[in-house]
Amino acid sequence: MKLKSKRIAVTLLSLGLLLGLTACGVKAPPLPPLEAGRLAIPADVTLTPDGQGQFLKWSYPEGEGILVPQAFEISEAQRSAEECQDCPLTFTAIEKTDGSARSFFVTPEPEVDSYYRVRALGEGGQVGEVSKSLKVEKTAP
Repeated sequence: MKLKSKRIAVTLLSLGLLLGLTACGVKAPPLPPLEAGRLAIPADVTLTPDGQGQFLKWSYPEGEGILVPQAFEISEAQRSAEECQDCPLTFTAIEKTDGSARSFFVTPEPEVDSYYRVRALGEGGQVGEVSKSLKVEKTAP
């Protein structure tokens, strides 16, 4: 009988230590609550020729749960005829516009195909998803 009560005591003590020690350790500081909503994807992205360049234009949806952007990031990728045509494109940010902007003038290089896309940027480094990519084909022979 003594052996049985000893086993029960050891088992209960082990369970107590296991449950108690799992909550030990350094805790991170509390995080502020996340703002309800998200950044939307810029829509209706178009390129319109204008003189020596093109106007990249887009719209931004509004509504419940959609955050107002602080800025828009315009990115560009280029590919020459000699480069791998099946390889993924590498986009580089070329400009950040104000959050109220809905267009940007781009000047594609004439000897390469240029690709453009837009994404919304929010407060605190929040980054939205990118829009569809648009291609400007080379104009030089």
